[in-house]
Amino acid sequence: MSPFKRYSYLLTGAFLVVVLISLSFLGLQWQAAYTHEQAVIQNQFSENAIYLDSIVKAVVDQLHILQVSAEDGLAKLSDKPTETVSLKAFDKDGKPRYRLTSVPNADTQINLQGVGRLAKLNDELKQEVQMAIGLMPGFRSVKENLEEVTWAYYISAREFFNLYPYDETVDYQHDMLELQFFTQALPQNNPQRQTSWTDAYLDLGGQGMMVTADAPVYDEGQFRGVVALDITLQRLNQVIQNFDYPDGKILITDANQQLLAFPNLTTTDVENVQTLDDVLPFKLQGEIGHVLSGSEHPLEIIDSFLVMHQAIQNTPWHLVFYVPQRGIYLKIFTNSLLASLIPLAGLGLCLLVTNRLFNYGFIQPAGQLINHIEKEKQSLAPSIPADLPDTWSPWFKTISEAFQENRNLLETLEDQLDILKTTQLQLVQSEKMSALGNLVAGVAHEINNPVGFVSGNVVELRRCLEELTDYIQLLEKTSQPWNQEILKAREDLEIDFLLEDLPAILASMQSGCDRIQNISKSLRLFARSDDETKFKANVHKSIDSTLLILKYRLKANDKRPSIQVICNYGELPDIACFPGQLSQVFMNILANAVDMFDEMADEKSFEALQIAPQQITISTQLSAAQQIEIRIRDNGKGIPKNICDKIFDRKFTTKTVGKGTGLGLAISHQVITEKHHGCLEVYSEPGQGTEFLILLPVESASEQQGEQGEPFVISSSQ
Repeated sequence: MSPFKRYSYLLTGAFLVVVLISLSFLGLQWQAAYTHEQAVIQNQFSENAIYLDSIVKAVVDQLHILQVSAEDGLAKLSDKPTETVSLKAFDKDGKPRYRLTSVPNADTQINLQGVGRLAKLNDELKQEVQMAIGLMPGFRSVKENLEEVTWAYYISAREFFNLYPYDETVDYQHDMLELQFFTQALPQNNPQRQTSWTDAYLDLGGQGMMVTADAPVYDEGQFRGVVALDITLQRLNQVIQNFDYPDGKILITDANQQLLAFPNLTTTDVENVQTLDDVLPFKLQGEIGHVLSGSEHPLEIIDSFLVMHQAIQNTPWHLVFYVPQRGIYLKIFTNSLLASLIPLAGLGLCLLVTNRLFNYGFIQPAGQLINHIEKEKQSLAPSIPADLPDTWSPWFKTISEAFQENRNLLETLEDQLDILKTTQLQLVQSEKMSALGNLVAGVAHEINNPVGFVSGNVVELRRCLEELTDYIQLLEKTSQPWNQEILKAREDLEIDFLLEDLPAILASMQSGCDRIQNISKSLRLFARSDDETKFKANVHKSIDSTLLILKYRLKANDKRPSIQVICNYGELPDIACFPGQLSQVFMNILANAVDMFDEMADEKSFEALQIAPQQITISTQLSAAQQIEIRIRDNGKGIPKNICDKIFDRKFTTKTVGKGTGLGLAISHQVITEKHHGCLEVYSEPGQGTEFLILLPVESASEQQGEQGEPFVISSSQ
């Protein structure tokens, strides 16, 4: 081992020991902070549970008082003569009704209505009406003392009710006796005469979704009616608003897992209340039922969530809180660990600076000098590092000059040989493209003739089919009724399906013909032989033809998803150029990008590539300097700087054996710079992708005269 590296390893080892000790301390601090944060969550949750318990208990206590008042009122009135109740008869919806003589208003707050004729009201019913009126002070007291209560009312089994506060839009309806708050208070459903709670339902008075607490009223063992208090889900939502924990959610649910309270829960203008499955994270949906049915736990970990729940006394409700553990981790980090990391970062920075200075001043230059001599001995011609201290530079220069004199002649001979090889490859490629152009032109011509015949006949066939369809429909309309044989033949032939499906088949055939014609045009444009004279052509057509030829390589395979190509074309004029050679440039750049994506597919999983799709973005615009800018960018792994600097060098290639000559970018650079007097540059950062910039001058029509480029269209549906 080099002594220079040994000193560097010792300093790095000391830094790692300090880091390990600091991380151990942070681990202990993390555990303490995590335990503290759990205690904070438990305390806040307990406070909310106690507060909700107190609200529910107050409602149940007031309901019990109303129940006792109603039964006592019935018992006292049964021993007294029936007083005259001032009632007024009226009809509504074709049914006789009655109410108090005085019209209810905001002052009296008495909304007593019933169904039936006044003449048929017996003394017992009148006494019950008097009792219901006597409940008004109790209703008023409940509404003033419990802001959670929306409605307080008494509904009799003999079809009348007394509602507080007064609302002229609410009338007694017979359907009220079939609602849950009334049916669950009936003797057969509630023999113990206990207070009960309903599921959430939509209020008939327009107050949105609500739940009802109800209690039965009896007179000497006879069921008379129900006293009830309504609480809207909007009010329950307000109860849980004071529990604010980052990323945490608190909710109230009933025995049927209906959602009674949840942040941003919609409680008005809805027909049905949401359930737990509508709001719970997917990982909790299968476990929450087991949690609610089991014993209460102050804190439980389910998958990656912390969950707490508690049953609310006097109701079938549960208070549930859940928070992802990452939310707790983030809060601990921002509140506790961030301050502890600052001294550790300072210590690490000091050690890092010391190591950096030592390496920069002695270890790194000495090691680079040894490597420099070794590379010079191997005739690798290394460059002098740019970051060397001034005192070390003369040593590198002296050594390089001594070796360089012996390599000059060899490099001159190698350059000449490379030029000859490049010229030979260009000649071979030119001959191949010329032969390919003739072959493709002949094939395209042979393809276009039958395709044109088929395409023309498809149009005529569609017209004939439309006329035949009209004839069949007219024949069926005018020749009814049909006999059974015709009906069976029509059903066996599926005439309706054929008339509906045949136009779609013809449209598909027409689309296929169009696609074959576009592919044929693309091949002819790509493989055409360029003359010595430039002619006007559209750059976008050359790009589109190249993309169409490469389409099979862009499709998904068993290792990666499909490669997305995004074209952002600007308004460009036609330019004097060699379209075939430009197509070759685009082909080389795009094919290299596809090769790179295929290499990434061997390093990453299919799922990872689906999350971050592989993309090639092609942008064009006309610059202020009257140059066409073509930018071809990919989001791949990028090119290291040492490779990026040599990417257009004829002697450099990253291709393995059997993957080509590696001269594609070198030839592309020559085509752009020498043949078109433009510029080809590459910009890349490892991990950030690569961008090729092509600049082409816009020549006036008077400078170059030639034939117009052949029109080319690529359908986006292809």
